[in-house]
Amino acid sequence: MDVEALLEVMDGEPVRPEIMAAPDGCGLRPYPRCGGDYFALDQLLLGEGESESWRSAGPEVLLVVDGSLRLRHPGGELALEQGQSALLQPGLACEAQAGRLALAYRAFCPMAG
Repeated sequence: MDVEALLEVMDGEPVRPEIMAAPDGCGLRPYPRCGGDYFALDQLLLGEGESESWRSAGPEVLLVVDGSLRLRHPGGELALEQGQSALLQPGLACEAQAGRLALAYRAFCPMAG
């Protein structure tokens, strides 16, 4: 490692983290976009039996972090447990329903316009 080169590009200023408030209630909540216009992340928090609907604008990945979800779309339905994910195709009308308290994240590339 070139320590001198590393020291040239480092500044010693402390980083002030941005503290995000905890979401209030359930549903689909967007995170602040740290990826600019290229990447976005939404949190999906649903209580037992609750559901949320959306239409995918582009390819999306839905990752279940805790609990379970039943994902319905025009082509059928898919049961997702903790640690499982689904790739959603563009233009898909989706509904996610929690089997029990469910926490999932939806990653996607926002469409321009």
